[in-house]
Amino acid sequence: MSIPNANRPGSQLTPAGRIPAHWKYAKLGDVAEMFLNGGTPSRTVDEYWDGDIPWITGADIIDNRIDNIRRYITQAGVKNSATNVINKGELLVVTRTGVGKIAVAPCNIAVSQDITGVYLDKTRADVLFMLYLICQNFSYFKNCNQGTSINGITRDDLTAFTFSLPPLCEQRKIAAVLSAWDEAAELTRKLITACRKRKKGLMQRLLTQRKSSEQGNWQYVKLEDVATDFCNGGTPSRQVEEYWNGNIPWITGADVVDYRIDNIRRYITPEAVQNSATNIIRKDELLIVTRTGVGKIAVAPFDIAISQDLTGVYLDKTRADVLFLLYFISHNVSHLQNYNQGTSINGVTRADLSSFPILLPPLSEQRNIAAILSLADEEIRLLEKELQHLQKQKKGLMQVLLTGKIRV
Repeated sequence: MSIPNANRPGSQLTPAGRIPAHWKYAKLGDVAEMFLNGGTPSRTVDEYWDGDIPWITGADIIDNRIDNIRRYITQAGVKNSATNVINKGELLVVTRTGVGKIAVAPCNIAVSQDITGVYLDKTRADVLFMLYLICQNFSYFKNCNQGTSINGITRDDLTAFTFSLPPLCEQRKIAAVLSAWDEAAELTRKLITACRKRKKGLMQRLLTQRKSSEQGNWQYVKLEDVATDFCNGGTPSRQVEEYWNGNIPWITGADVVDYRIDNIRRYITPEAVQNSATNIIRKDELLIVTRTGVGKIAVAPFDIAISQDLTGVYLDKTRADVLFLLYFISHNVSHLQNYNQGTSINGVTRADLSSFPILLPPLSEQRNIAAILSLADEEIRLLEKELQHLQKQKKGLMQVLLTGKIRV
């Protein structure tokens, strides 16, 4: 489905600052027939729990969906608490912890005190349209948020939410367009999940020990056997401003995400390198997080300085392929994490890192395995980019469709 535009048949461009003809300003209280609060059955009464009535809190609403119902209650739990069962197809708005999250009830569902069920007058307001409208105006709900220990918005704030409302038939058309983008995004998410599962299976088959007759000349080695050097990192003094306005990228363990370093947040100067414990790790060498976030791993995308969270591992390229080692260590990350020690700041010692056991095939086979897994990673990255593109498109559509700037 293409994005509506002013030149598309059936689309009209509305002048800035005006709402379209036949649209009206309304409040949520005007189009709602009923608001129902929720509650939590006593957790000390066993017979209130493990029934057949799904019960959710605000934490169970993720990306406008309720995919995983974790708790079920009994009729007695409903009868003897402040919870209410909200009918399938009605709006669920989080008005306490997680204010502004929203979903449509996927079934008859009981709710905690985090959530208000909003029953709409279906002759005036389409449920999906209102879901998208509230998402688009999330800032309103966040600004109404009040409280100290437990934040929340009042019923008055909820009912006073004001918006421009198109005729019902146009609401449904707008909701249908945005739903199409949601369906495409959901399909992409499922493809990403399937690709990750397939990659996990590939790693299991390609990187784990096989029968001796199949293993050929694979051999067990320690990481130190295939490394030429280990380099620690450090942090330049944050009190010296001139250390932090340079052009040398510097990272911590937090910057390593999904085997990659995509976002460099800090840059330092040569003087910072000279006057601190940091080291610059060369491009294409291995970076292993050995303190906070133990086990995260990446290949240096360029020459890069590291904090004390990381260790740079220089490999003997005649014996070990860097991508193969990346996949092998990440697949066996629990072994590395078992070395984790410390109280306030956990970490892996140099001795433990050096002795990390590796099942090493011949170099040509390492490269073949790394190539297969790299293709799987590339497929996942392309799908993730597609998902980001769909989400960006949907955001733009919401901006123009829900305000009437473009008509459908």
